[in-house]
Amino acid sequence: MVSIITRAQQLIAPFNNSEYFIIPNAESLKNKIELFRAAGIDNFQIVSDFDFTMTRSLVNGFQGKTSVTIAQNTSSSLERQQVISDLINYYTPIEINHQINEGVKAQYMKEWWAKSSAIIIQDKYDQKELEKVVDDSNVYLRYGIDNVMKICEDFNVPIYFVSAGLGNVIDYFFRSLGFRLNLKIFANYLDLDDEGKLTKLSEPAIVSVEKSKVLQGMKLKSHILLMGDMISDCTIVQEGNYEEIIRIGFVNNPDTANLNRYQENFDFLILNDGNMVAVEKILKLILSNHQETDEAKNLLLHELNLN
Repeated sequence: MVSIITRAQQLIAPFNNSEYFIIPNAESLKNKIELFRAAGIDNFQIVSDFDFTMTRSLVNGFQGKTSVTIAQNTSSSLERQQVISDLINYYTPIEINHQINEGVKAQYMKEWWAKSSAIIIQDKYDQKELEKVVDDSNVYLRYGIDNVMKICEDFNVPIYFVSAGLGNVIDYFFRSLGFRLNLKIFANYLDLDDEGKLTKLSEPAIVSVEKSKVLQGMKLKSHILLMGDMISDCTIVQEGNYEEIIRIGFVNNPDTANLNRYQENFDFLILNDGNMVAVEKILKLILSNHQETDEAKNLLLHELNLN
């Protein structure tokens, strides 16, 4: 147990004092929370993106790594690092450009994934070696994520992670934290060959603009808390697959983001690469019929500027 706690402390970022919130429609959010509370725990689940939603976007002033770029970071070759950097610089503007047709963008993203996975496979390492790469990487989960996961575990709240990232890495993060109950990870996995080495990418590849296809036809709970850092994450759960939904958005760089579009699509915004503390408080409000006194509930509403 000591090793898990120590590893968790290494994985989780310190509290970010520069975060702030935007609530586009406080009354609407309060009403949604009441509907969630009335529906009860058995009808509630979380669906979330992973990279830069669960993880910090900036680490010590530098752009953070994704679950994919962590796995690519195994070579000290300057030539290879330049190739990785060139891929990121070429494809990221395409990924975030809302003017590009989604179908066209999806093809670019699949092309990116094919090139990225090829780089990872070159090293021919096994799962344990990949985990060592993760251990040595400078990546942080958001402050407060352990409390969020603990609440979900205590109340048997299912969590589905839908990610265009690398599932081998994402799975290891949560095993390191000691949380695997009620978790389902839908992501891209590198399969193992007969020698236990990471080999080809599982098919079909999940890309950022097609995450809405992942849960299609799947039976979900009626009341869903959805989290993401991109506007396209709002469509991970399609209309008709829920009765009520609360969308929480992480706006990691407010200076470059289209805040109007974020406010149109999310119910609660956490800005400046913020913490998971607000998510924890919203969870406690949703579950307040079961664990919080009226006084505690009113305090949570006040702390979230919802009273």
